Formats: sequence, C-alpha cells, structure tokens
Amino acid sequence: MTQLRPTTTIDASVKNTSLITLPPELVHRILDYCDIQTLLTCVRHVCKTLYALVNTYDRLTLILNSESVKIMRSVSRFIQPDSVISITIDNSCEENDNIRLFYSLFDIARFTRLQSLTIHGIEDTNLEYFLENLNTSSLTSLSIKSSDQEHSRTWDLISSASLRWNLLKLCISNMNFMVKHISWPNQYKLEHLEFSDCIYSEYLLILRHLPNLRTLVIQDCIIGDNQTCLTLSASIVLASLKSLTITNCSLAPQHFELLISSIPSLHHLKLISHRERFDSMFNASYWEQLICTKLLKLEKFEFLFAFTDLRNNSFVSLESFIASFRAPFWLNDKHWFVTCAYVPRGRAIWLHTTPIDSTRYQGCVRCEVSWRDSICRLTQRPLNTMVDNIVDEVRKKIDLTEELTV
Repeated sequence: MTQLRPTTTIDASVKNTSLITLPPELVHRILDYCDIQTLLTCVRHVCKTLYALVNTYDRLTLILNSESVKIMRSVSRFIQPDSVISITIDNSCEENDNIRLFYSLFDIARFTRLQSLTIHGIEDTNLEYFLENLNTSSLTSLSIKSSDQEHSRTWDLISSASLRWNLLKLCISNMNFMVKHISWPNQYKLEHLEFSDCIYSEYLLILRHLPNLRTLVIQDCIIGDNQTCLTLSASIVLASLKSLTITNCSLAPQHFELLISSIPSLHHLKLISHRERFDSMFNASYWEQLICTKLLKLEKFEFLFAFTDLRNNSFVSLESFIASFRAPFWLNDKHWFVTCAYVPRGRAIWLHTTPIDSTRYQGCVRCEVSWRDSICRLTQRPLNTMVDNIVDEVRKKIDLTEELTV
C-alpha cells in the first residue's frame, strides 16, 4: 500500500523571496552577523543591490589585531568612519604596533557615531590622544588595558572620559581600583563596571556612588578584620546590583557574607576561587542556607572552587564532595548542576557548576564525578560545556564508596 504524504502549499510570494528583495532594514540585521572583511570584499561585490545595501550599512565593527593586520590594510580605504559603531584594537603583541597602524589608516576624529571602544596594550600618551580627539557623543562602552606600569595617570584619563561621555559600560582589565583618581559625576548612569582588585571601603563607595550599577566584575575584594568595615556596611543604602563576578576570590566565608549583605537583590553570582583549605565554600548545605536567607532573588549561581595541597597524602572521596549537591534544592528547585574532579597534574580538587567559563582552569585531564551518577570518568572536556556521558570516555567505573588517593 502506498503511504500518502501530506502536501505543503507555499505561497508564490514566499517562493520568489530572495535576499535582495527583503526590506533594507532586514538585510542590515542579517549583515550584523558578518565581519567587516566579508562585508567589504565578498557581499559588497555580489550584485549592484547588495553593493548599495553594504554602502548604506552603518553598524560596522572594526577589529585590529595580529590576525587582521593584512585584512585591515586592504579594506581600510572602503571603510566610512561614520558607519563604524565599534572599534577594538589589540596592541598586546610586541611584533606589531597596531596603535601606530591605526593612526596611519584612520583619523579617529572621523568616527562620529562610535559607541564602543576597546584598546588593549596602550600607553597613557596614546590613550590621551584617543580620548581627546574622539569626536562622538554616542560612546557608551569603554574597555582599556593599559601597558603602563603606573596607573594613576590612566585612571585620571578614565575619570575625564566618564565626565565627557555618558558611559554605560567601563572595563579596566589590569588595574586595581584607585578611588583617589576617579570621581563619578552626579546621577552617573554606569550599569557595567570591571576592574581588578579593590578594598572593601572602595567596594562600598562604588555601590553608593553608582546607583544604576547592575553588573560588577572584579578579581578580588580585600576585607580587613576591623569594626570600621562593619560600620560602613551598616550605614550604606542597599544597592540594586543584579550581577556580581569575582574571578580570583580569596575571601573567607564570613567576609564573603559581609560583601553580599549590601546587595540582597542579586540575581547572578559567579565565583572563581583557589582555596587555601577545605572550608564551608565546598559545602552544599552552607550555600543552601546562605541563599535561602540572604540571596533570595538569586537565579543563576556559577562557581569553581579549587584546592591544591602537595603536602597532603591523605585520602579524599570525590563522592563525599558531590553527594550533597544532588539534593532537590540543587537539581529540582534551582537546576544548578555540580561536578567534582581530581586533576592528577597538580594534584588538585575542583568543585564547580557545569558548565562554567573560566580561562584559568581549562583543558586539564581529570577524573570527574558529576551530579548524574557515581561513575568516575576520565575526561578533558572544556569546562564551558555540559557533561556528555557518550563523548566522555569511561576509563574506569569506580565504586566511589571507596577512597580516591590524592
């Protein structure tokens, strides 16, 4: 018997639709996913219609790094500066002076619609030139990685920039916060802030002077054992911070609790920490109690706690770490999935949510036990991917009631 298949009727107007028949606004949305080389050397030369559409496209993203030097030299003459909304210059490679190359190809004053500027490996003299000659009123994002050893001048320049533009995002990737060199304008609208380390009093000042701040990313916060910190904390108005990331956290549990006492509205928390000892940070019940009492609005929790002790020849069970993270609170209520691993190279224990993005902890061969079962798997899977029982090669099925030598 012949099986009848349902037929699908396609409207004639849909069948005749092509890229060049779409409205220009829709085509421009598609072009948002193309890099500048593809746009100017490929799409632009397909036909007259696409040539005109690319020429009117005004959301170009310009990236100048060691891989794009040749490309930028060849396409720079086709770039209309007033069509560029984002510039990224990576000058960290000693072989190429991409700052000087940019000067030779473009006039920074002509980028009148620039919204985002990212420069890595820049000296204060060049940074001052960029910021003083940038002729735009639309800059909302500034990301700087200075190559100077003394950063006080860099902070002065950044402070001037924050007064000149209504920045929404500010990233200073390799400098500690220096409160004496930065002043925030009244009613400042900054929503996203990144820098290296700060002390607790600076952390409180940031929350106090930036009422619109929603995302804070730092390497660490230093808290001293004194009553002044507690007094300042009690006097501050509770902040509206939604996301906090600490990428190299050294805080003791009691100091971490002090840190979050000013941000009860937190929705996202990410902690990367190499602990000096096994403390309550490795304990599921500690986090469950803390979240249920002090972080009631927390929706996303990411962490990686690592511990290394080359002098320790005792036995540690990976199952003893992971078992409590299989409770309903983690799996059913929050849908936060935790994995524990032993890394032979370095003799380290990792306890982390899955997936998690961490540039420091990547690519190591490790024995891993997940929230799914008690099977120990040997894997080198990137931490920013989910556990895959099919892909991960099972070298040994270990009854984790036994102990694993570390």
